[in-house]
Amino acid sequence: MMRQNLLLFFILIHGLAVFSQQEYVITHERRELFFTEIFPESYDDTLMRDAIFYHLNLECQKLNIRQFKMQKILEYTALDQVEFIAKRDITRINDVPDRKKIAARLYEYDAGNQDANEIIYKALVAKGKTLLTYDEVAYDIAYTLFSRSRIQDILKNPRYIFIGIASQLDKEGKKVYISLNFGNYSIYSVPRNEIKSSGLPITINQYGLHPYNERFCKSCERFSNIYSLHSMLRVEKGVIYFETNDLRALRKLLRNEKDGIAADVVMWEQYPCKGLNTVNNIFVNKGYLTKPIFYENFVRVNEYQGRLGQRELKLVLGTIPEGVKDYEVNLVIIKDKSVCKNLIRPYTVPHMTTGMPEIFAYPDTISRFNEFNEKVFIPKEGDTAIISFRIPFETGRSKYKKEDIKAFVDSLKQPYFNPLRFTVVAYSSIEGDRDKNLQLRGQRINSMVQAIHEYSGTKIPIKTLSKESWDLFYSDIVGTDFQFLKPKSKEEISAFIKKGDNKAMLEPILAKQRFAEVQILAQYDISTVQKEEEYVLYMFHKALKEYRDNDALSIQKYIIQKVLSGHYSKYIVDRMNIPDCAAYSGIQMNKLWLQYTALNIPVDAAYVIEMRRLNRQSPTNLYIRRNLAYARLQLEIIDSENYVYEMQREIDALLISELPKHVVDPLNLQLQIKSLEALKTTLKVSSEDSFIQAAFERIKNIIEIQKDDWQGALNLAILFSSMGDYEYPLEIMAPMIHNPSISEEFIFTFLSMCTHTDYMHYTEIFEQALQRAFEINPKKLCELIDTGKISFQIMENLTVKKFYCHVCGHAKTH
Repeated sequence: MMRQNLLLFFILIHGLAVFSQQEYVITHERRELFFTEIFPESYDDTLMRDAIFYHLNLECQKLNIRQFKMQKILEYTALDQVEFIAKRDITRINDVPDRKKIAARLYEYDAGNQDANEIIYKALVAKGKTLLTYDEVAYDIAYTLFSRSRIQDILKNPRYIFIGIASQLDKEGKKVYISLNFGNYSIYSVPRNEIKSSGLPITINQYGLHPYNERFCKSCERFSNIYSLHSMLRVEKGVIYFETNDLRALRKLLRNEKDGIAADVVMWEQYPCKGLNTVNNIFVNKGYLTKPIFYENFVRVNEYQGRLGQRELKLVLGTIPEGVKDYEVNLVIIKDKSVCKNLIRPYTVPHMTTGMPEIFAYPDTISRFNEFNEKVFIPKEGDTAIISFRIPFETGRSKYKKEDIKAFVDSLKQPYFNPLRFTVVAYSSIEGDRDKNLQLRGQRINSMVQAIHEYSGTKIPIKTLSKESWDLFYSDIVGTDFQFLKPKSKEEISAFIKKGDNKAMLEPILAKQRFAEVQILAQYDISTVQKEEEYVLYMFHKALKEYRDNDALSIQKYIIQKVLSGHYSKYIVDRMNIPDCAAYSGIQMNKLWLQYTALNIPVDAAYVIEMRRLNRQSPTNLYIRRNLAYARLQLEIIDSENYVYEMQREIDALLISELPKHVVDPLNLQLQIKSLEALKTTLKVSSEDSFIQAAFERIKNIIEIQKDDWQGALNLAILFSSMGDYEYPLEIMAPMIHNPSISEEFIFTFLSMCTHTDYMHYTEIFEQALQRAFEINPKKLCELIDTGKISFQIMENLTVKKFYCHVCGHAKTH
């Protein structure tokens, strides 16, 4: 008690000078003393304090987070606490009565008690008869505390920048009690009497409101984008209004009789560059507090009545005090008469983009388990190929029908190629006289040679061959009623054919063997884009006709590349004639994809219908499944929890398939974002908090940011902020503010996100971010604060205040 009285005496004499934090440095000489063994009779609590301080900051350094600064008032409250718990052998903070917890102890010192925390712990100072050193005990304390989830949340929380440490041995001298007290600049507080004498209209009457209560205020911490409520405040002719057109959404936060809102009018004059801030951080308000309006009175005082009043809310919160010129209006959120939030107006940076990765359909590039990727089609000048045609003949005839050589004639016309050699092979069926068949094959050869000369217009030498059809016959009877003839000799088969109706019964097989095969060794002319386009399309159709679907897919990919690059006409897409069968479903989907992409057509109902048809035709094609999900997400309204779960199951299945991760991730990301957006309109879920948390966790897993990828971190920040989440992007961006490559948009976006929290302006990283912003664009930074776009209440951080008043020479000093 004597320590408290002495401290209060110094406060009265010297104001708040006693609260100044120390830039406490552990020297090498001091560090050497840590290795002293702990003797109970000569226990040094300051040495233990310094050793714990050293090892806690060493752990912070390893984690690349802020390091603590010593603070005298917190050291005093820690000493008070450790005396209390040591006398009663208390090791759990929940066993400490409220009157002895840190908020009450800070109150006794007239210090701000709204944003402080504490940890108590008990550790061994000896193992058996072996005495431990101060360093060993401190290391064990730091390591253990950082290993416990609830405790490490306090140690890692960036809102706590100051620390006070105290220790005391137990009666036996074998264990040590530890009290760690944490806080920030909000512990600096002008006493009530100075508030009264300041001449400023600062409200001392608290209207029966209570400080922050964790039990009542939990719903505020869970409420999505609570800072957006500040945009519902406006001031017209000195009158402060709160207005929303979505009363139903507000009722998710304020729904009990003693829940409510108020306005806190904070004045520039409270933050002069010379002198202390005129703020009492024990109060629930900073400036002029309007009388709270509680939920039980919303209907009565709502300026909208009747049916409109059931949907919308407009309240008059109060008026700006007379004579107050430069001010900001905070929104005070009350739960069960406890002030949970005092919301400062946030600064929002306008962005050209949404941060949402582009999402689109993908062509099928992995069919046949990536065999396709191993064989790349690239046409080359001088490419050669053998083109074969079969020209059928009737029994005993050597003249062809014009319709039978149409395909051959057409091939001579397109695509553009130069024939290098022709080969004609003539066949005749086996049933005729051998000599006559030989003569007939010769006649068929002559007939085809004449046709080649007539239609090709060339005099290239033609190689001719005459072949019997016995090999073809033996092959063709396999699997037929005449398979029994396969082991028989030619003579036996000839004799069989001559008997009865055998020849007539064998005619369907024999007819296949009366033909001439024309082979063209061609060198293709692809000297112009048009000629290459015709050649590639021809090769695509040829591969399909010959059931070489891997080759067809490879050629189609080449066509896709050429169309998208503008080298090929987009109308080639319509000329792709693809058989409608399951084997070619992926290739059909590629055609559909290219039609929409090349012509820049948005996905529509017709696209979804065709994708569903292809999915039924080939349910195992992963790209069809993926693109169907994509199309549905573009067009369908998310209006049920089952829809989200069904779509998530499909996407999760795709994630563990052979599809590349980068193909599925954008789809997964869009589902999360659209689901979160739908919560505001069409979607109702059983547990909104769990649903939102799960969606954000998926987004974090989808978007992986490398430590130097500041552009990726910026895009993520824009994306998350558009959905009202700022904590995660701040965590990602904070380590990057010292990167010399970051842009102006990055640093001012970071500052903007800090203003959407109630603690970041207290942190060291915020101080460093202001410095970087000043280095990049000093004029912009000062203008943002001077014009109130960035709140002047950031000067509750005394380091920030000193920086602003120094670098912005035109600052208001009052």
